[in-house]
Amino acid sequence: MMNYNGNSRNSDALMKKLQGVEFVLYELTLYLDAYPESKEALALYHSLLDARRKLVAEYQAKHGPLTMYGNESTTSWDWASTPWPWET
Repeated sequence: MMNYNGNSRNSDALMKKLQGVEFVLYELTLYLDAYPESKEALALYHSLLDARRKLVAEYQAKHGPLTMYGNESTTSWDWASTPWPWET
C-alpha cells in the first residue's frame, strides 16, 4: 500500500518489527509463568522489552502515536492534530 509521501513501506516495516517483538514478549511471559527461575528467558524478556521501547519511540517519532493514549501534553489535546495513518 502506497500513500502520498511514500512512508507507507517504512511504516509497515517498522510496525511488523514491533509486532514481532511483542509476539515474542507475550510468549516469553507465558514461558516465565511456567519457568520463573529461567535466567535466560528473563534476560531475553528484558532485552526485548528494551527493544520494544525503542521501536515504539521510533515509530511514534516518525508516524505519530500508536494509541490515543500517546498524548502527553498538559496544555492541549493534540491527538487529532497528528496525521491520520493514511496521511503519513
